[in-house]
Amino acid sequence: MGGLAALVALAGAVWGVMQDPQAPKSNPCEQEVFYHAPMTDQEIYLEFSRAVFRIEGHKDGEPVVGTGYLIDTEQGYVLTALHVVRDDFNNRALVIRATTPGLPGAKLILEPVEKLEPPYDVALLKVRDPTLLINNHIRSFDIAFQRIQQSSHYFNIGYPRGKDTQNKQSVEVQGFYEGRNLPGTPQFNIPKGLLLDVKQAVDEGHSGSPLIDEDGVVMGTCIENLSYNEAIYTPMDKIQDLLDRVAVDGRARSVDRELRAIRDEQDARRDLFVQELEWRSGSPSNLELFKWASLMSQTPRDYESRAALFSCPVQPAFEQRRLHGAKNMQIVKRLSFGGDAGKNLLSASQRALEQGRTDLAATFSTSALDLFRESNNVAGVADAYRELGKTSYQMQRYQDSSKYFEQALQVHPGSPTSAETKVFLAAAYEGNGQKPLAEQYAKEALPELEKSNDAYGTALGLDTLGKVAASNGKYSIAKKDFQDALNLYAQAGNDYGIISTQDRLQRLQNERSAYFPNLVHAFTGKENSKVLNVLGVGLSVLVYGLILWAGASYAVDGVRFLRRKIQKAREKPVEQDNDHNTPANLGG
Repeated sequence: MGGLAALVALAGAVWGVMQDPQAPKSNPCEQEVFYHAPMTDQEIYLEFSRAVFRIEGHKDGEPVVGTGYLIDTEQGYVLTALHVVRDDFNNRALVIRATTPGLPGAKLILEPVEKLEPPYDVALLKVRDPTLLINNHIRSFDIAFQRIQQSSHYFNIGYPRGKDTQNKQSVEVQGFYEGRNLPGTPQFNIPKGLLLDVKQAVDEGHSGSPLIDEDGVVMGTCIENLSYNEAIYTPMDKIQDLLDRVAVDGRARSVDRELRAIRDEQDARRDLFVQELEWRSGSPSNLELFKWASLMSQTPRDYESRAALFSCPVQPAFEQRRLHGAKNMQIVKRLSFGGDAGKNLLSASQRALEQGRTDLAATFSTSALDLFRESNNVAGVADAYRELGKTSYQMQRYQDSSKYFEQALQVHPGSPTSAETKVFLAAAYEGNGQKPLAEQYAKEALPELEKSNDAYGTALGLDTLGKVAASNGKYSIAKKDFQDALNLYAQAGNDYGIISTQDRLQRLQNERSAYFPNLVHAFTGKENSKVLNVLGVGLSVLVYGLILWAGASYAVDGVRFLRRKIQKAREKPVEQDNDHNTPANLGG
């Protein structure tokens, strides 16, 4: 691609979501029109319960019941757990049947298409005749390829114990399954870190049911129950090889023809093309865009002359529809960001981070990392790790941040930016509570940063050392470090650094005076000054010393008094009863 086209692609790389928020928005890509609006629990159940099927398959020579869900209405593609239909793949004479509340009284016939063996255990099926689905407007689920967020809201619809009625519930994603079972149990062979661990009510029949997010998008497929309250899911990004067997349908080919027909960025058909990519009813689904990317990957050179259109709207549509984790996205990224794709992606990541778009910055940096790995670009890999570390640091994920910076140093220890990486690693360690390591790396990085006149890096190093000193009670050292950092942040024009360091200086002052109130200020009503502070602290120490001395004196006098009373009691003679010669007042 020529230099001009590369510049156009790079300009597109910093469109909309990374522009100045105050700038007027005239470009449709800047308005984030491709996002899907969140849905309520009730809306999800009403809209998609008809797309969840009760599957009647065969396993170990016996009929079994599970759950499946529709991902393509026009072609009739359905996903389920492989173990629900395992015999049906081995014996094509068997018949897979399905029912759904959307088609009362009807039984659909499904055919095996492709399977993924355990640990993923997912099967792709196809309705033999999807006419009923089309005529009754059964809406299929959309899919997405992205990292699952533990704090988000998720749902599940299934057929527990093979019942004819569905069970609808909110579920809690606990993260990736890390293995907590003993050898010999059915779950012992489940690999760690690949599958999702979900807290929910689960029973036989839930196998094959979908993990649905609040956009009505499926993120995974249920394949195993750990208990009646915990299930295992295969994430959607793990079954991309399975989805390769889905045929490229008419809408994917239609959107491809529309792209090829647009002559330039000013063509009136471009607006219609943007509308076609919006996430709404009638537009291509995420699965269809996934297949379209696969189609483009077959002849990438055919699209190089339309790189500007990939910068907007193709690449924004894929990103906002959460398809950035799809393997077929590489063709879209390369065309969007020009020939030097990895470098341009990192530039876009830095711009996104400046605008506070941390999720987008992470996406760009991850994409750059993949490209640099493919080309064995060691320096690029280190740069991508460093950008991921900065992004995680800004998100206050200090443990992830420190790991990324460590990887950057390990991959390319002689990098010209190693001092910058070390000072960021020091800051991440401090945020993580690893104070000694934070101090070590900050002190290692500072001489080189000062030598290169890196104001921001030096400020960050001093800021980190100030935090460590404050945590160790070395307030004078901390104050000096913070004041030096404040001056350097001002020199670098870093407003966030200025504000945060001023806040730390104020908190440091509060901590120092917490135990010694400024009595002089209380008596005079005047604002604090250095002289008044010194006098106040001195007077406070004197008053507290007098109080302690008086208290100690009273305590000593009290002890002496008690000792004298005890001594007198011991020396007093015992009275005798002359008549009975026994001690008086002791009874009979």
